[in-house]
Amino acid sequence: METAVVTGWFWVLYADTSTGCDVIARGVRAYPNPPAARAAARALAGTGPAQVLSVQDADGCWRWCLYGDDGAEAAVSAGRFAQAHASYVDINRLLRVLRRLPLRVGLREAGRAPAPRDGE
Repeated sequence: METAVVTGWFWVLYADTSTGCDVIARGVRAYPNPPAARAAARALAGTGPAQVLSVQDADGCWRWCLYGDDGAEAAVSAGRFAQAHASYVDINRLLRVLRRLPLRVGLREAGRAPAPRDGE
């Protein structure tokens, strides 16, 4: 049996809260280096609601998926939700974050702990 090894860099998107920040989205594609991962995350700025869908997993939990301009899945919600309504609330939060510039993007290398966020 072969095991696929994922290499590269993934991005995460942060949303400010009154006590710090929450991870709101995780990129699903691996990028060859940190600048490419950051550029991919920043390219999602201004994404519209038609590019985000709420989906129900086989276990009954809900999450959302964000699709890039190429139609491929670009990100998923960092959290999973017991009810569809909670997923839609989080989609609205995501869309607000994507309209706010600059985006707060963090990185992680496949198989490693998250790297510091921009500006840290």
